[in-house]
Amino acid sequence: MHLRAFLPLAFAALAAAADSLSSVLKANSDTLSTLSSLMAMDPSLGQKLASSTDITLLAPSNEAFAKMMKSDPVFAQNANNATFVSSLLRYHVVVGKTTSSMFPVKPKHASTWLETPTTNVTGAQKVALTEKGEAVVVFSGYKQQSTITRSDVPFAGGVLHVIDSVLTLPATPAETAMNMGLTSMAGALVKVGLVNGVESLQAATVFAPTNEAFQAIGATAASMSQQNLTNILQYHVLANQVRLSSAVTSKMGFKSMMGEKVTLRKEVGTVFANSAKITVADVITSDGVMHVIDNVLNPASPKLAPIRNAAPSNPAFQGAVASDNPPFTEGVRPTANFTPAASLAPRKINISLGTAMLGFLGCAAVVVL
Repeated sequence: MHLRAFLPLAFAALAAAADSLSSVLKANSDTLSTLSSLMAMDPSLGQKLASSTDITLLAPSNEAFAKMMKSDPVFAQNANNATFVSSLLRYHVVVGKTTSSMFPVKPKHASTWLETPTTNVTGAQKVALTEKGEAVVVFSGYKQQSTITRSDVPFAGGVLHVIDSVLTLPATPAETAMNMGLTSMAGALVKVGLVNGVESLQAATVFAPTNEAFQAIGATAASMSQQNLTNILQYHVLANQVRLSSAVTSKMGFKSMMGEKVTLRKEVGTVFANSAKITVADVITSDGVMHVIDNVLNPASPKLAPIRNAAPSNPAFQGAVASDNPPFTEGVRPTANFTPAASLAPRKINISLGTAMLGFLGCAAVVVL
């Protein structure tokens, strides 16, 4: 039987479609009492939830919070911080009533109630809602996956879905790269002074090469002038635009921050940026999305096309010399270690949600200089 067909039948609140949210939470305290306690720390949020309509609440279960409290000491320490809790909870409220049957196979990026002074992206912070096989899932920052375990619980203002893990707040592009193991990209952005430039954009699509991709041209890249390296990194950023992989249907060109166009194309279900394969797509960041790619893009060769069966893609810099180790990583110290979800396999992460939250609020350093 399909997951969404039987899960709602098991939830006590289904019988009272017009019940208030507080009544639904109280009736299901065995599952949602921790969420209720945290919501009580922000009366203004409770009032807004009580008076709002057409919303979707992604509700971490007691077990989800307990798991996070146990595994993440920073989260546990900040569980009594009202600002911390308010930001976290607002990221779990999605604009628009979305029942499980409305979750598409192609991920839908939906706005949440979270907006902070440090957020430059047009509109609110996003989550991705999607159906994967028999599961209905939500992707949050760092492409962390939360699975809906109980769906379509109605309340007066909309619908509630219970999820098996706490959503992860989106981080800045540099922090996202750093904490996903893309330390060459993070270090290179710092080296040329582009961190603030990217984060100040109203929206951004960032193509982040893997460390292996940088290492393949490492000796050449390390000897580049500051200006040449800056040009290359700016070529990896589409300024003031968010381009999702799901929107790529054929060959499409988009102007980069550097000025030269990057060509996105889809071939046999795989999306490429010029000749580089997108290996992890649509990672939500605080000002847009990041796509992990297997090759460093070359603005001097914008017309390079994918080579079939090249794994990984051939370097875009002809005659480039590799290095023994990934370049630009000196002084880069990740504050967490996130493995992005790429399938229905269980989450495999070693994280500090508290650290991620503090970074989102502007309290975490990216590198030590």
